[in-house]
Amino acid sequence: MSRFSITALGKTFEVELISRIGSCLTFRVGGKDYQIEVSPRDIPTNSKREAVASQADSRSKSVSEIRAPIPGIVSEVKIAAGSTVKTGDILVVIEAMKMENPIKSPRDGVIGEVFLQKGQEVKAGDLIVRF
Repeated sequence: MSRFSITALGKTFEVELISRIGSCLTFRVGGKDYQIEVSPRDIPTNSKREAVASQADSRSKSVSEIRAPIPGIVSEVKIAAGSTVKTGDILVVIEAMKMENPIKSPRDGVIGEVFLQKGQEVKAGDLIVRF
């Protein structure tokens, strides 16, 4: 998606934005993926930023598949085929590097298929859910 450089503590890192699902951003740094949650207050409110956010929100409504943003072990599956979910509902939790990473729904909808189970190992990009 987007690539940029960040300098922190005197070191420069090449960062790639891999995906944005709702308020969850996935970045790749040094070959490892990291997931962060952002809130509206973290995003500048100038009109250009609001227009971009509006476009991203409209794209998220058309999402039909969710893929694992990071590799790890599935520690929780909170939905099943036929479940009705709302934007922001936690679908599954992936444990990576001793941290729990909730994967949230980017839109309202009905779950069509779930492609994993508790205890399963997943790789970044593996299909998790289809609406």
